[in-house]
Amino acid sequence: LEYAAFMKADPPPALADFEAELKKYVDVEREIAHIAPVHNIGALSLETAPLKYSLKAEATAWKSQYTQNLHEQAKADLDGILQWMEDMVVKLKREVVDLDTVRSAMSYVKQVRAKDGLIELDFQPVEEMYSMLARYECRVSKDEVDAVAELPYSWKKLKRAADEVADALSARQTTLKKELVRNVKQFQIDVMQFR
Repeated sequence: LEYAAFMKADPPPALADFEAELKKYVDVEREIAHIAPVHNIGALSLETAPLKYSLKAEATAWKSQYTQNLHEQAKADLDGILQWMEDMVVKLKREVVDLDTVRSAMSYVKQVRAKDGLIELDFQPVEEMYSMLARYECRVSKDEVDAVAELPYSWKKLKRAADEVADALSARQTTLKKELVRNVKQFQIDVMQFR
């Protein structure tokens, strides 16, 4: 019940909320570990090992559930960033053959440049989530860890591709401008003939 309320909170739980919950269960595990294996009350001797084992297993299960959901959120965010960057790389590699493709290429370059100042705001939470997952010993695939580590490199690669497209457009600017002027003149002639 407590967990369901946590996940359905409005707004959704932040990274600090996950951290607080995970710390709570780590503290519970630590307290359980400090319970004496045998507790004597007068002539009565209570063996606490089975109870300790059960309590520790329950705390571990709760911690595991929180780390699993944090991992799902982190993976979704990472996949979103990687997918956007892959899409932009594919779009930037399209050949520029006419004015429509020039317009598209300029739009993609503009999107990458607009994202440049804000990209750290996208990377930082993902990096922090994966760092937290490592701290709380959640199993994460090597591919995901590598992808997180390579985010800055992937971003630089995308920026370089955008710069190359911008440079290529700049180099072809005069040719494209001449083609545009020629097309406009031809269009004016076609309109006059149509009338």
